[in-house]
Amino acid sequence: MYNQKKWEYHTDKQIAQSILIDALNLALTENHPAIETDLMVLEDQDGKGKMKRVKKMLANMAHKIFLAYGHTKDLDMSAHPIIEVFDEFDIQERPMTITKMVTEKWKPKRVS
Repeated sequence: MYNQKKWEYHTDKQIAQSILIDALNLALTENHPAIETDLMVLEDQDGKGKMKRVKKMLANMAHKIFLAYGHTKDLDMSAHPIIEVFDEFDIQERPMTITKMVTEKWKPKRVS
């Protein structure tokens, strides 16, 4: 019997994209049966309200990375569990290029 490999028929770039999105999803995990996540620690230390606020900020950051690196024409990740987190916070930003992401946040100051 043949067992298909997890990333069989995927390019190296697609494998890297998949691993990155899985890591983002783990960072957004509040409860995990096998490990203590950073959000679990934050909730224990500072309460559920602060954890939820931080999770929302993190989800917005993760969504930008997801649009730039994860869900592309070559790799459909529309069924990835991270989508549920984006839906939880009603995050529906339009895709941005990496250049636009960087220049939007880091506009240089003009020197007179």
